[in-house]
Amino acid sequence: MYSSLKQLVTAFLMSLMLMVHSVDAQVIDDFSSKPQMHIYKAVQRGCSFEIQASTDNRHKLLAGFLWQDTHAGFLEYYYAKDPAIPNTTHSASGVVIVKMSSGNPEAIKGLALRIKDASGEILHYQQTVELSTHVGLDVVFPIETTSPQGHWGGNNDGKLDLPLKLTGYAWIIDKQAKAGNVIIEQVSWQATQSQGKPTPKAVAHKPSKMDSYPLEQAHLFEPLWQGAIQYDEHVALIKEPDSDRAYGTLLFAPGKIIGVTSCDTMTVFEQGRDFTIDATARRIVLTADSRIPSITREELYRKPNEKRAIRSKLGDPDKWLLYAETWFPNIQVKVTYEHADAWLGYTPQYAGSQLPRVTGLIQSGKPVSICLIGDSITSGANATSRGYKPHMPPYGILVQRAIEAQTGSKVTLNNLAVSGTTSDGAMNVLPRIGESKPDLFVIAYGMNDVAGRNPRKFGENISGLLTALKQSYPEAEYVLVSSSMANPQWTWSREDMFEPYRQQLVSLQAQHDSGCALADVTALWADLLKTKRYYDLTGNGINHPNDFGHRLYAQTLLALLIAH
Repeated sequence: MYSSLKQLVTAFLMSLMLMVHSVDAQVIDDFSSKPQMHIYKAVQRGCSFEIQASTDNRHKLLAGFLWQDTHAGFLEYYYAKDPAIPNTTHSASGVVIVKMSSGNPEAIKGLALRIKDASGEILHYQQTVELSTHVGLDVVFPIETTSPQGHWGGNNDGKLDLPLKLTGYAWIIDKQAKAGNVIIEQVSWQATQSQGKPTPKAVAHKPSKMDSYPLEQAHLFEPLWQGAIQYDEHVALIKEPDSDRAYGTLLFAPGKIIGVTSCDTMTVFEQGRDFTIDATARRIVLTADSRIPSITREELYRKPNEKRAIRSKLGDPDKWLLYAETWFPNIQVKVTYEHADAWLGYTPQYAGSQLPRVTGLIQSGKPVSICLIGDSITSGANATSRGYKPHMPPYGILVQRAIEAQTGSKVTLNNLAVSGTTSDGAMNVLPRIGESKPDLFVIAYGMNDVAGRNPRKFGENISGLLTALKQSYPEAEYVLVSSSMANPQWTWSREDMFEPYRQQLVSLQAQHDSGCALADVTALWADLLKTKRYYDLTGNGINHPNDFGHRLYAQTLLALLIAH
């Protein structure tokens, strides 16, 4: 598969002379240990990773990252074992320097570093890159003096908890460049102040707006499957081709409307002025001069390679889907209303008999340690904790805080989820658990795995992870989480593939019934989509849940863990 590309890269590596200035810096990685790298969606993207010696110095090893098809325009690589950033125990004031080049430099538009802090949070730092042919470049990333462009996992506060590790790279690639390579010679750390002087400001946890989010606002113990009030149901306002006005669909036939607000809760909308209610059709319909933003159905599609576009609409490769991180709450509102309907879909049940040890600890108010393992959804993607109102935490932190508030049990949360990963890399989490002894593992892969269309392999991966964890942590218990569903119009993660992946987890849970439960989010999403549009539930248009979705994840887990 890679023969011609490998020949190209080999020739480039052998002729490469990196023209970079010397820096008095401490090496993070010079690839001399040939670390194992994990390639994001490697099979689908036609990626590989190689290390070869350069001709100018037999001892100098160069890392070659190769691709044959970039799809969404980026490549992600993660270490199997994260190298430490030297001497960041007391200070993170400095720069990371990446010496890199490329055989086709015009294709490389940017480089991002993924740095992991002591809480397990991954922070994303990104720089624009302009390379010249066969000329190397030092890409410099200021760390303490620069806020990350993104962050997830860990305590998810966007702040550096020391010490630090380098966990991976992401290259922004021209979508038109179908094949190429990136070469790295060395990654180093250059301190900009004395490493011997403690910096309490950097070490201490810095409160974020997420920390002050009022937990009662999430109504975690008033889920949609019980009660006569539906709280803060997210609704996207879309004008369909056959309708005169934009409208959104409610889950239940509404009685009294208690309130309709913008997703950031800053604007209250008025019935009659901004919207009307069609209770029979379960719709909120916008008025002609409504203040509520909306979108047309056609605007949800894009031309190939257009801004905010991702390949492609199912059955129509000439149409791409609107894809925009954090944007979709702009066309969604939160609706709270009374209703008389019964929920007839999936309802999670208390798992006390399946998780006797953990539920016993929680019931008695004793400390509990929970370890999250999974992909970007579990890391916290598109929960508003990431810098915009109402700053609702992602589902893992919601579960942690809800258990503490409800039972008094002190919950230690270790979030090891990594954005973009699949169950293929699940075993790489084991060294990262460290000295902790989790009472409960929450394992939540699937959204990215579905693109591989190989549910049997997914089942084998999760089974292997369970076996390894049980050997190392024989007293621990487990919750397998089936994934929420992707946009049903997206070619990449087809709707019909989620059920086979769910069935793998159903089977595994049955095999490990003692000490293992299933949080069946896939079943819940499938039932929601019988009534709701997908755009009601999404934070980015393709595969991440919004605040409403994170709340549903949390409510599903809490139903398993706390008896009512």
